[in-house]
Amino acid sequence: MKKTGKNVADYDQPFYQGASMVGLVAAKLSKTGKLGAIYGFDIPVCHSMGEAMLAGAKTERPDVKLVASAAGDWYDVTKGKEAAIAQADTGVDF
Repeated sequence: MKKTGKNVADYDQPFYQGASMVGLVAAKLSKTGKLGAIYGFDIPVCHSMGEAMLAGAKTERPDVKLVASAAGDWYDVTKGKEAAIAQADTGVDF
């Protein structure tokens, strides 16, 4: 029996759907084939977006690689910027 209380709901986060399209565009624009993804946190929903981005990119360019990292914060712009610079230093160009 699958029953929940009146104050309980299921919330699905299909963010991965748009991420696959981003991957498709990224694969076309990247010169190196090295893509980057910066997650707010190291959690499954963020990983699913990265994997969807990679899957979308691979439909256009099978040799692409994804470098992913988690900033550990949703709001700290400086942490996000530092993560982006670190990825760029490894050759990520999208």
